[in-house]
Amino acid sequence: MEITRNLMSAKLITMKPEDSIIDAHLTMKEKEIRHIPIINKENQLVGIVSSRDVQKAMIIKKLNEFNNEIIIPSDYKIQDFMNWPVVTVRENTHIKLVAEILLTEKISSLVVLDEKSNITGIVTTTDILTYVIKMIEDQTSSTHLTLAYYLSKQ
Repeated sequence: MEITRNLMSAKLITMKPEDSIIDAHLTMKEKEIRHIPIINKENQLVGIVSSRDVQKAMIIKKLNEFNNEIIIPSDYKIQDFMNWPVVTVRENTHIKLVAEILLTEKISSLVVLDEKSNITGIVTTTDILTYVIKMIEDQTSSTHLTLAYYLSKQ
């Protein structure tokens, strides 16, 4: 049985609600990530910010027909753009359920918690798709199967 712990990214980067949305943008760009869990001073999960949320903060100034300048006002804070509540799963959650939650909630990431509700990682649609690709590659049969079939085998 494949569970979230085996699939999640455990090298987690977090930020605070009062941090600048510019810093979130720069961190995402530097670390090549699309989601950052937001924690308060007590290390409690209080939100999540995605690359899509950062894009909402951007003001695109058209300089001419071919060039645009992207501006993010320096006073914009993560708390102004983060999402809450954050959908979470436990480390031992079955991957099929993770995929179903992502589809049902129309979201692209889930924060992973241990049994004490501490943040231990994040699982994304990219992680799920990587897992499915590996499963397909591991198949010896050339039968065309759907994603639902692969997820039902777990």
